Amino acid sequence: MLLERIPDEFDGLVAVKGEAPGCKGIGKYELERVIAEGGMGLVYEAQDSVFRRTVALKVLRKERCSSEARDRLRREARITATLRHPNIIAVLEAGSCESWGSSYIALEYIHGRTLLEAIHEEKAPLLRAVETVARAVAHAHDRGVLHCDLKPSNVLLEKGGRVVLTDFGLGRSAASEALWEIVGTPAYMAPEQANGWVREIDERTDVYGLGALLYETLSGRPPFEGETALAVLDQIGRDDPPGLGTREWPAIDRLEAVCRKAMSKHKSHRYPTACAFAEALAQIRESFWE
Repeated sequence: MLLERIPDEFDGLVAVKGEAPGCKGIGKYELERVIAEGGMGLVYEAQDSVFRRTVALKVLRKERCSSEARDRLRREARITATLRHPNIIAVLEAGSCESWGSSYIALEYIHGRTLLEAIHEEKAPLLRAVETVARAVAHAHDRGVLHCDLKPSNVLLEKGGRVVLTDFGLGRSAASEALWEIVGTPAYMAPEQANGWVREIDERTDVYGLGALLYETLSGRPPFEGETALAVLDQIGRDDPPGLGTREWPAIDRLEAVCRKAMSKHKSHRYPTACAFAEALAQIRESFWE
C-alpha cells in the first residue's frame, strides 16, 4: 500500500505480509497484520473496535517517534484530510497512543491491489486508471496541494473498479516554502526534484510524475533504473527515458508522445496542468477504445 520514499518518516517502507508484532492494540484499534513496513514506520490492517470497520493504520515506530516525525505524520493527515475526493484516500483519524508511545493515522482500507501489481493486464482499464489519477491530482492542485511522489505503487485499484491515489506523506502545500526539502522516490523524480531546486517545485512537477506513472504503465518498467539512487538521479538530469519500442499498445506512438511531453526536462515544455494531461489521455482512450 505504501512504499519507499526519500527522505521520510517511513523511509524504505515496503509491502509485507505477516502477524502484527508486539502489542496487539493501539488505542481502539485491534491490530491484525502488518501490510507494509519501513525503517521509521509500520502500516497495519486493523479493526476499529468502536465503529467495527477495517482500517489501514499507519504508525510510527516507538524508537523513531521524534517530534519531527510526529509533525510529519500530523502534516500528512491534515493535507490528506483537506482533499475530499472519491479517488483520493480518506483520512479517518489521527492521534497518539501513550501506552504504545507513538502516533498514528487511520486511513480507509482499500480491498484491492496496486497499479504496479496490475501493470501487465488489460490495457484500457489501466489507461483509464492513470487518467483518473491525473484528475485526482488536479483536484489536489486546485486546493494548493502537491503530491510529490506519484508512482504505480501509490495507486490502488479497488475490487469494484474504483481507483484511489494514496500516500500524501510527501505532499506539500504549494504556498508553504518553509516546508520544502528534497523529497521523492528517485526513479520518478522530476529534474527539479533530483537537482534539489526546491523553489522550482510546483504543479508541473506532479505533471512529470504523472508522465512517469504513464511510462511505467505502458512499458512495465520505471523510466530510469540504476544500481544506486545517485545513479538514477544523474540519469534524470542528463538522459531521456528509453523508447517504448514495439510494446503492444494501440496508439503507442501517441501515448509515448504524451509521456515525453509530460516528462520534459524543462517545466515550460510540459502540460501546464494535471487536467491538461488527463484530457490528452482521454482523447487517445476515446479514439482507440471507446
